[in-house]
Amino acid sequence: MDKKDLIERLKLIDDEASLVLPLNHRVKVTIVGGSSLILHGCLVRVTLDIDIIESFYPVLNPIFEKYDMNCRSNAFCDCLAENYVDRLKKLNLKTKAINYYLMSLEDLVIMKLFSDRKKDLDDIRSKTVVESLNWQLLDSIISSGEANISFNERRYKLFLEKYKSYVEEYKK
Repeated sequence: MDKKDLIERLKLIDDEASLVLPLNHRVKVTIVGGSSLILHGCLVRVTLDIDIIESFYPVLNPIFEKYDMNCRSNAFCDCLAENYVDRLKKLNLKTKAINYYLMSLEDLVIMKLFSDRKKDLDDIRSKTVVESLNWQLLDSIISSGEANISFNERRYKLFLEKYKSYVEEYKK
């Protein structure tokens, strides 16, 4: 899915969700991963699924599964800063039942640095991602220790080494 396909799929998910949720009931869905970077306009590539976190609506699970919405991304939440929700960006999309949010670029970088997958590291090395980052905010999140929620000391040290290498290579 490219950006256009993602938006169309999100609308379809919302349409079906509006049929199973109580009238005027709205739920919050936070999009992370490559899908979020694509919707931010920072990546031009396709993705196979839509990674989401914090979506605990069992009645919606069959709809999410039908449209390849991956609810298993919560496993990566242990690397998120405590107040990442303060930096969520609402996706400007007219919907009936779901308010979609995108994780901030800075928090996405933290999440992807935590990952050891080549694709995740390639995503945050994208010229558009690097140029769109608020480096001061990213540095602040890291230096404050906000991103050290559930890391053990060894994992946090490895994360900081990856972050230092990322900064040295890409921060101008």
